[in-house]
Parts: sequence; C-alpha cells; structure tokens
Amino acid sequence: MFRPRNLVVGALLGITFISAAQAQNGQRRHAVRANRPYRGAAYNPYYTAAYRGTPATGDVQSLTQAYSTLASADHDYKGHRAKAMHAIKRAARLMGQKIGGDGKVKEQQTLSDDQLRGVQTMLQKVRGSVGGRNSQQVVGHINSAIHELTVALSIK
Repeated sequence: MFRPRNLVVGALLGITFISAAQAQNGQRRHAVRANRPYRGAAYNPYYTAAYRGTPATGDVQSLTQAYSTLASADHDYKGHRAKAMHAIKRAARLMGQKIGGDGKVKEQQTLSDDQLRGVQTMLQKVRGSVGGRNSQQVVGHINSAIHELTVALSIK
C-alpha cells in the first residue's frame, strides 16, 4: 500500500544523503574526481608555462632588469619603447616569468638614450645565451625588442 508519508520520509533521507556526500566531496560535481586529493594548477601539464627548459636565472633577471630600465626611461619615443617593453614581457613569459609595471620617472633625453643603448646591449647578450624548448620564439621576441629600441634611438 502506498503511503504519502513514506514518500516524504524517503525524499528527505535521499536529500540528506546527497547533501552529505556533496559536503564530503567538496561540493564537486564529478563523483570520481571528487574522491581524488586536490592538486593545484602546478600539477596540470597543460597549465604550465610553455618554456620547458630550465631558464638560466641570469637570462630572466636580465630581462626583468631591461624591462624595469625601459619602464623608467623617458616616454618620448613614439611608442617604440613601449613595443620593446611588450616584446621583453612576451619573452619573459615564455621563459616562465611574469613581469610588468610602468615607471613614472622623468629623465633627460640624453640619459634616457644612454639607458636604451644599455638595454640594447644587455638584450644582445641575453639573446646569445637563451636555450630551451621555445628558444626560437624567445629569441624572436628579443630581436623584436632590439629592433624597436634601434628605431626608438633613431627618433630625435
């Protein structure tokens, strides 16, 4: 015999069981994955940076120093300084490092030109020492930055 009371009790027990299971599994939808221990993005092979080789720390530090020097340089280069900074940022990202920021320092044009020349020679040294899986792409970005700095220095 069908009793409405049994239906209500069964529904309440079912809801209680499901909510307890979801609480135990961390509110995840997929039941198989819910029982696995949580591993962050560092374990996901598709999330890691594209640069698989171990970058020389000097290369990444040189790119970071070049970027910060360009950020503090004078901004009167018709966008070529910013394009060089963007190319350096892309090269550093391929090497597994995030860099960013924009300096607010006002400098004289001659001092700024000297800084750009120094960054250009620094990038030429880094270009020769880059190795790893995506080294061609990294070198391409560095070449782009060197080209943009050459154009920026030709502007008077």
